[in-house]
Amino acid sequence: MSEDDRRTRAERDSLVLTLRRDGLTYEAIAAKLGYASHTGARGAYERALRRAVGRELRATMVATEAARLDAYLSAMAPYTAAGEVRAITAAVAISARRSALLGLDAPKRSEVELLESSQFVQFRDAVMSVLARHPVALEELRAVLRTIAADGSPTVMDAEGVAVDEDEPDDDG
Repeated sequence: MSEDDRRTRAERDSLVLTLRRDGLTYEAIAAKLGYASHTGARGAYERALRRAVGRELRATMVATEAARLDAYLSAMAPYTAAGEVRAITAAVAISARRSALLGLDAPKRSEVELLESSQFVQFRDAVMSVLARHPVALEELRAVLRTIAADGSPTVMDAEGVAVDEDEPDDDG
């Protein structure tokens, strides 16, 4: 993606923030800005939030969403108080969304095991040794690396962990 494309995408994502703050649905935003579906508009909204300059804009957006959820709950109060099951179900869903938005839920525990640098070197050497014996697997790995590389030109390692310039011919070729 070129720098101009990135800038255009960021500007469009930023516009999604504004439209969402103004109350438009993801469907309406998708139609207005030419996204294929509401999913594209939602993705743009989430990207823009992650990229938003300063915490103030994000805090404003969170406050806006929380106020909307509060308004929905207030409007449902008479129905939930009357014991209407559908209203109670909806209120519980709104409360769950509000809790997630505001970070009120207990964090999910996950364990991450980090390798020491010497362990990583041993692991890398073992993987490269196996791949050296299986050229098809090595080519598949290179294809995956090319696919996920941000700039389209990943550094590929040979069996010894030395960077390989894939444009240069092999010693045997």
